[in-house]
Amino acid sequence: MPAAHFPLLAALHWHGALGVGELSQAVGVCQPVVTRSLKGLADSGLVQSESVESDRRVRKVVLTDQGHALVNRAQRDVGPLIEAAVAQVCAPLEGPLLEQLAALEAGLARTSLLQRSAATIATERAARPGAGGKNGTRKGVGTKGDKARTPPAAHPSREKKA
Repeated sequence: MPAAHFPLLAALHWHGALGVGELSQAVGVCQPVVTRSLKGLADSGLVQSESVESDRRVRKVVLTDQGHALVNRAQRDVGPLIEAAVAQVCAPLEGPLLEQLAALEAGLARTSLLQRSAATIATERAARPGAGGKNGTRKGVGTKGDKARTPPAAHPSREKKA
């Protein structure tokens, strides 16, 4: 699922039933983008559109049981990783707010929250008893046989030729 869908799911989880316009305002994205995203989420069984009791012409989008389960699982499993990554990047900050913001931006430029979260996951997996393999790694995870994923913008085949 595209990461861009998670703000929609979070808004519906937080606010409950919303119209497309309300959802668009809640996440700060234009209505056509929200409409396209909602189609994908509906096709995945995560949201559904319902008529409003007082006016059947008005439709609201709600999370399905599967959508609620996904949001709850993300809060339980991903939330602590994000919280730890944010705490890590904010820990050395001190002084005036603008200086802290500049330091925070610089820290995120060096290592993104996603990279920090991935490092936390790898560390936790390696520390688990019975993880197997050398140095606590499982067979096939982090071995020479794995291909490192190159970000699309940095991929050699996508570089502009001079």
